Amino acid sequence: MDGMLLEEQEALSSPSSAQMPSTAEATHVARLLTSPAGLEDTKSLCEAPARCWASRRGRQALLVIGGTLAVLCVLSLGRLHLRHERNTENSVQKWNAWNNNAAVGPPGAPQGFLPRQKQVYPPPPPASPHEVLDVVGMFPMAGVNLGGWFVLEDWFFSGAYGRNVMSLVSTGQGVCFPPALTSTDEPWPSEGILAQRLLKKHGAGFAADAFKAHRDDYVHEEDLKEMQQMGITSVRLPLSWAAFADALAPLHEVYSQHDPVTDTVIVPDPYYKDVASFATIPRAKIEVFLRQAAGAGLKVLLDLHSMPGGAQDGTYNGVWPLPPMFWNATSQLGQRKIPLTEAGLWISDKLIKWLEGLDPAAQAGVGGVCFMNEPGHMNAFKKFANETHILNWLAATSDLFRRSVLPSRNIHLYVNMMETAFQDFSASAVPWFFKTFTTQERRTWVVADAHWYGAWDYGHCDGRLDIGGGFRCNASEHELRKVMSGCTTGVAEGLKMRWGDDGGLMSISEFSVGTFQDARLACKDRAVLKIFLEEQLASFDSVGLQTFFWTWRLPYGPVFEPGWSFKYLTGLESKSPERVQCGPPGPSSPAV
Repeated sequence: MDGMLLEEQEALSSPSSAQMPSTAEATHVARLLTSPAGLEDTKSLCEAPARCWASRRGRQALLVIGGTLAVLCVLSLGRLHLRHERNTENSVQKWNAWNNNAAVGPPGAPQGFLPRQKQVYPPPPPASPHEVLDVVGMFPMAGVNLGGWFVLEDWFFSGAYGRNVMSLVSTGQGVCFPPALTSTDEPWPSEGILAQRLLKKHGAGFAADAFKAHRDDYVHEEDLKEMQQMGITSVRLPLSWAAFADALAPLHEVYSQHDPVTDTVIVPDPYYKDVASFATIPRAKIEVFLRQAAGAGLKVLLDLHSMPGGAQDGTYNGVWPLPPMFWNATSQLGQRKIPLTEAGLWISDKLIKWLEGLDPAAQAGVGGVCFMNEPGHMNAFKKFANETHILNWLAATSDLFRRSVLPSRNIHLYVNMMETAFQDFSASAVPWFFKTFTTQERRTWVVADAHWYGAWDYGHCDGRLDIGGGFRCNASEHELRKVMSGCTTGVAEGLKMRWGDDGGLMSISEFSVGTFQDARLACKDRAVLKIFLEEQLASFDSVGLQTFFWTWRLPYGPVFEPGWSFKYLTGLESKSPERVQCGPPGPSSPAV
């Protein structure tokens, strides 16, 4: 031991020589230990070994602690080595024995011992159509859509050959148009293209009769009674602009040569006049439907799903795959070049005046109106419209509604807006909505309307047979609910924060249980789809969202039925008349 250490030891062991630090020294040490580095001068902290109490005591403590740790480390290593030697030969055998006799466990373990293992959750139990109906009973679903009746989409008529809910190839997926055509010469992509082909090949009479036959056959009063029995209270009825084609009479005489109340005739699209045509929808037929709906206790939301020239990018716009021209182009018929947006206002005004003039029995079936479905959908990516033009047009139609008698009759205006139409939805469409409508209007007759489909929320909320989605179709019920609940709760709470925090009316006028846009890779097990329905309705109902399932039936698109046909999902489609054959594409086979 060196001299310095002996001197320090003697000083610490002698009561007479050991001096505690003065108050000033103790304060200085404490200040040094708690101050940032470099803020104190330490050169004179311990000038004499006999007086450096903090230094001596610290060095002695470190020596004792270091020695103790060294001894403990050596002892621990020795024990581990001995334990390894003893257990090497039989550790695996003992573990296997414990797993094979879990109730007994290792020696000395309490009865019922179970080794710690990863939790395995069971798959969802099978679900019957009746159990799907029970979900609607628990979480009220306001309504369903009647897609495919007065507005055609190719995938509704794809037979056994359909695949994508939104067609990805320009030829389309439509291969039939029952009951007049059980197959077509070639696939058709949209309603306007189909009508024009029928017009050219079979003549105007046959084309009109084909549409009339479809409309007479697709939906019946029995469907409304089934909805009523389910507890459904509303129906969304998509209409093409051709229901009010007579509003375009100032453009050309072709739009004034029919009786809009009773006639089904073929009229051209005012922009794509040579390549797209539409069958007018007799308003008397719509009025009959409104009376039937009222008789079944249902309210109808009348939705203008398409506009001249195409106002969205999708097969439902009537002219797909042709570019949407509604927002920028003028009519190409007659001498007057009218902006298509102006023509759209004429159509909207005609719809309002027709509603105002309905008899009380038909009026009782009207619940709301929407002047455009998904305005500008996909514009954020394809740049076919000026965002200001979209909002200005919606404001103009909203003002037409505001100045009508419809708000006083408790008829709601549904303003549908799509994030896919705007570069920055929150900075443009959202403030526009709150600027356009007062708080009182939003609480009484204006409904902020959205659409949501998990089928396009890739990698987050979509479900697939294979990897890549938010969940696998063969996942356990625990895993399914974890993903589905997270998605639907997020959507519901997001819409509530955006539109309804101050009591504003809200709706989701389109949702489904389709888990992936490629129907051949989507989940089809009714047990999985029941859970998806339950999670959506529970989340949407919790924030006060009115909901409409897309769609009621898809009898000519069996590939899509599991996720998109509510009538099929609830087991009622089997009660329908025998299915009509649909496709494949080939020689046309008119019904005789």
